Amino acid sequence: MGSISGQNPLCYGDTNGVVSVAIGSGLPPYLFSWNLPAQTTASITGLFSGMYNCIITDSIGCYLDFSISLTDPISDSVHRSIPICLGDWSPGTIINGLYVDDPGIYYETTQTNNGCDSTTIYELWNHPQVGSTLPSISICEQESALIFGQQETIEDIYYGVFESVSGCDSIVTVSLNVEDVWPDGNSVSLWFGIPGVLYVPDGPYLFNWIDCSTNIAISGADSNYFFVSTNGSYAAVATSVNGCSDTTDC
Repeated sequence: MGSISGQNPLCYGDTNGVVSVAIGSGLPPYLFSWNLPAQTTASITGLFSGMYNCIITDSIGCYLDFSISLTDPISDSVHRSIPICLGDWSPGTIINGLYVDDPGIYYETTQTNNGCDSTTIYELWNHPQVGSTLPSISICEQESALIFGQQETIEDIYYGVFESVSGCDSIVTVSLNVEDVWPDGNSVSLWFGIPGVLYVPDGPYLFNWIDCSTNIAISGADSNYFFVSTNGSYAAVATSVNGCSDTTDC
């Protein structure tokens, strides 16, 4: 008769388990044959979790066969997934005494009350960057458009920063187009210097001439040429297909 006993590893992954066999009958000397080739004694140490088997044979060939399983205690590891915002400053965490806010996988090992290692796995990952583009806005020169709470008059691309549902920045883009019907400095001139024939450059516009003294449109004067019949001061008004207008100096 005989028995086998064991002591499990103290911590998860340790190699400090112990297995021993005791003999209650048979004739010595005894041969101990373990499933670990180098072990030939009644007690073996430095073991990790697993199945251990020992066959004991006495001097007259009688034998006993014993098996025992050693198990690890439950792993004290924790996995934490921490989202951060791409391109933004965002709260990270303290790992191994250092502040970390870059994406990646980090490990922190501490000791539990029973002296075993406790490993915390931190996975810092980026929220996808949120962005959208609004339809472009077109205005006439001298007008303004309300963009992200501001009245804007300059042709440009504007960016608004808002908070998304994930708490990260959401970038909204909108383009402002300003239609300038005529380049600055455009004015009425004489056609080839001929007195009485006023002229402005042609273009994809509707034209109308006005009398500067009354600011009233002149009937029939609807091209980029105007044949003056009465002395006075005149100006040309050009209106684009988008409804933007520009007037030359009187």
